[in-house]
Amino acid sequence: MSKQSNARKEALAAIEEFERTRCHGGLSKGDSALLNRLRSDYYRDELDTAWKLIGKYRKSPEDDQLLIGCIFSAWHFALEAPAMIDAYNPVTKDFRQLRQCAERLRAFFVGGRIQFQGAQPTGQVEQLLQSLSWAIETFDRGQCQLSTLPERLGLNRKLDGSSVEARRMRFTTKMCEAMRAIFRRPLYDAVAALTNIVLETEITADTVRGITQARVQRGAPLGS
Repeated sequence: MSKQSNARKEALAAIEEFERTRCHGGLSKGDSALLNRLRSDYYRDELDTAWKLIGKYRKSPEDDQLLIGCIFSAWHFALEAPAMIDAYNPVTKDFRQLRQCAERLRAFFVGGRIQFQGAQPTGQVEQLLQSLSWAIETFDRGQCQLSTLPERLGLNRKLDGSSVEARRMRFTTKMCEAMRAIFRRPLYDAVAALTNIVLETEITADTVRGITQARVQRGAPLGS
């Protein structure tokens, strides 16, 4: 390999373009560190490998920008997904309690203990009951959305932990999804190379392939 290959030059140019055009609000300390790792000479071989592979299937320079954005998204998902789930757990409890309150109110008004007379009070009670029914349905939907959040995020028992292995699995899963979306193929070798840079870890293309195939066998195909 030459001191600086054409593939790495293209990658560095794409990274500079991404920072110039997509990061107007500035970067967090962690995001800046990620860009620095991508540009680092220490990972020059990994970046060269990844960009050589995607270069075979790139249709336009915009594909590079999309890919870099997906790298950031997958990285944040890898680090933050468990905390996202934990943050929503109290909200799920709130929805459950609100639903119970609405059910008790509705039961109170339809339980026959109060006698209503006149068209106006009766109509108002009917409106109240309709509103309570709507509230119960709304709380049900909210609770359902939150309870299915791990599944919709692509998490399972192996993916929702905070270990290094779980982070690698989350990152590689999302990056294979991104590769399929942009380049119509998972590009396992490129994902492995990017994982080594982004998470500062060691993973092989065979391991990435195994993670992806195991996910498909569990009935959750990429892109779901």
